Amino acid sequence: MTSVINDRIGMRDIGVMNVNKSRLKEIFSDAAKHAAPLAPAPHRYVDWLMYSAYRIGVPKEDQGGGYPLLRAEFYIPPAAPVVSPVHDRMSDLAPEEAEKLLDGSAELFNETEFFGWALPDEAVKVHQARFRDAQDSTIVLSKEAMTERLTSIIDQAFEEIFASETRATYATRLQEMALWYLLAGRIAPARVCYAVHLALADPQRRLRQVSFLRALVFRSFIHLMPRGQEAAEAPAADPPSLIVRPD
Repeated sequence: MTSVINDRIGMRDIGVMNVNKSRLKEIFSDAAKHAAPLAPAPHRYVDWLMYSAYRIGVPKEDQGGGYPLLRAEFYIPPAAPVVSPVHDRMSDLAPEEAEKLLDGSAELFNETEFFGWALPDEAVKVHQARFRDAQDSTIVLSKEAMTERLTSIIDQAFEEIFASETRATYATRLQEMALWYLLAGRIAPARVCYAVHLALADPQRRLRQVSFLRALVFRSFIHLMPRGQEAAEAPAADPPSLIVRPD
């Protein structure tokens, strides 16, 4: 049984295949060539993820109850809540290590799995409108004053976005990425993801020092940067190389 799930809209796709072990190995190999490699995970946790997604949203082609019938081929009782296995499998992060990982966490965007990560439009559209309005203003500002003004808008966007439900959403996403990297045997990015997850999951934790989150927000504004802004300063501690507007 295969499924594509989304943490916001639920189960998007459900399917079933009858294959032998040889064919299953071919499927795994093909996935590794064309998408993210598949990694074996505890089946009860996967069952819980699929079950939870189905309760959020049902696939269009599943209006007749296909998923519950397919699931009954494997499990009879309802799925029980399962805590992510990453917490038992990941060794503890010492405070100094966690701080170092958070500071360099923007490097996750060098990993193929993070290339397409971006904040949802509804989370950033108001801030993007403010950014455009600031650039279109008839008030004449120096280059330095304009840079400061645009930077303050991005800073405000950061604070408002991660004071909302977006914080919990990304805490879960980084938890799942930590687990996936761990299961795939990629320990270094797993520990970075886990450090970011822990920071997001702690409501008392200030997030400004988490470079991954700063870069995530900043990515929503790159295409709005005025041409010739390459030399401008990035928002607090963001990598200066990010201040580039694509041609």
